[in-house]
Amino acid sequence: MRWEVERLGLDPAVLAPLRMPAVVHFCGRIPGGPADEAPLRAAVTPLVAGVGHGFGSLAAGADIVIAEALLAAGARLTAILPFPPEAFIAASVAPAGEHWVARFSAVLPRCETIVLSTQRMDDCDFQLASRRAMGRARLAAAALAAPCWQIAVMDGEPAPGVAGTAADAAAWARAGGRGHLLPSPWPRREQTAAAPATARETKSVLFADLRGFGALDDAALARFYAAVLPRFADALAIGAPTYRNAWGDALQAVFDTPALAAAAGVAVARAVPAGTLVAVGLPATLRPRLALDFGALAPVFDPVQGVEKFAGTVMTRAARIEPVTPPGSIYATESFACEMALDPQPRFACDYAGIVATAKGFGHLPLYALRPLGAAPDSEAEGDAP
Repeated sequence: MRWEVERLGLDPAVLAPLRMPAVVHFCGRIPGGPADEAPLRAAVTPLVAGVGHGFGSLAAGADIVIAEALLAAGARLTAILPFPPEAFIAASVAPAGEHWVARFSAVLPRCETIVLSTQRMDDCDFQLASRRAMGRARLAAAALAAPCWQIAVMDGEPAPGVAGTAADAAAWARAGGRGHLLPSPWPRREQTAAAPATARETKSVLFADLRGFGALDDAALARFYAAVLPRFADALAIGAPTYRNAWGDALQAVFDTPALAAAAGVAVARAVPAGTLVAVGLPATLRPRLALDFGALAPVFDPVQGVEKFAGTVMTRAARIEPVTPPGSIYATESFACEMALDPQPRFACDYAGIVATAKGFGHLPLYALRPLGAAPDSEAEGDAP
């Protein structure tokens, strides 16, 4: 409707009655002792008035105070937890006092709850949960054409690791988001135990294959390796992968950032247009299916290949999504779409594709169709590479 109003030369104010309620992401420090919450509640109340949906965690302190205010204002609440509630309570609620556990238990049943992992491993879990909440907020606001902001309760100190309120506020600001920084009324909690040691890193994963590849005869396979696979290799190189592999038509690659993975995915999708396939004697229906995911991976050594590579459920998930991707398309997980929503220099958009049943009984997942910004949502990945 904004598009129509713009092209008809109408006053944009005519759409004011249709304005959607705002979307909020919230985060804050875990208390290190008692304090008067009244000033914080007074500051939060006007910021959540008229908000339709809030996204965040439910750690003791600011998270719960803001969540309570959002529910009191009539907003929907989505709590994104890094691991199951029992483990989350032990790590991020109970250390601040049992009264916070009671408040957590009162809020949780009133939320849509998303649990990202079955167990706590390290700070990557907290980082991924925070970024998912921020990304979900921005995706929801974009889908609803609604205003969006962050409420962050901070004490001015930097985050001790990859996760924390300071890290969230900085990421939100880098993405161009509007933010409200409120002072924390509580003393900072002392770190009583270090996060479990880990070598995991957040990475982006690409899987791809070609529909109809299994029907090729030996002569066609030789033409594929001579004329098609080199184009795919050049396309993957655009994203400077830290690891890549191929077997038959299948491609697997790991990238340092989601933006690099997205660029490589679009390049692979466009690398071999139908005309090129026909010119080398291959069926024009030999079209790529691609899947992108983002998450924590562990560096490992593969003694069979004799190479350093990566392992983790992110790899498995991407491999189960690729077979159900429509040929010519790029499907991304919600985790990847959230990263695109937080990209400070966005070049790609992710359109919600629905809840999709993945291959080999891996489950139903919310998936997004990735496209370059400016391309029509329903356009197919066809044509020569840019």
